[in-house]
Amino acid sequence: MRTRADRKKLRADAFAAQMGKMTDAYTRWSLTTPEGTLYAHPEDADVEETLRVRVIDLESDEDTDIPLLTNDELVSSAFVRQGLIPTAPYSPSVTFTIRTLEAFRVHDPRVGVKAYVRTPL
Repeated sequence: MRTRADRKKLRADAFAAQMGKMTDAYTRWSLTTPEGTLYAHPEDADVEETLRVRVIDLESDEDTDIPLLTNDELVSSAFVRQGLIPTAPYSPSVTFTIRTLEAFRVHDPRVGVKAYVRTPL
C-alpha cells in the first residue's frame, strides 16, 4: 500500500522529469501571448484529443475542454503552452491560469521561472 508520502514523492519526481519542457513552454507562452489573455487555445493546430479539466482563474472556475496537439509530447507542457498550470503531471483534473498564479507571484518577486512553474498546488 502506498503512503501519502510515497504519492507526493511520485508526483514530485514526475514533475521534476518534465520541468525542462514545462519551463520552455512557459517561456514560449509568455513571449507570444498578449497580456491579459486567460489561456490561449491554438488556432490552426492538429488536435489529437481534448482533456476536460476545471480551469481556476481569479474571476471564474469552469470545466473546459483543453486541446492536446499531435506534436505535444507531455500533457503538462501542452497545458503550460496554453497558459495553464496543471495540478498533476499526467492526468490533471484541475488547472490554474498563469494569470492567477502571477497574482500570487507579484507578492514575492524573488520567485524565478522554474520555481514559479514548480509552485506546489
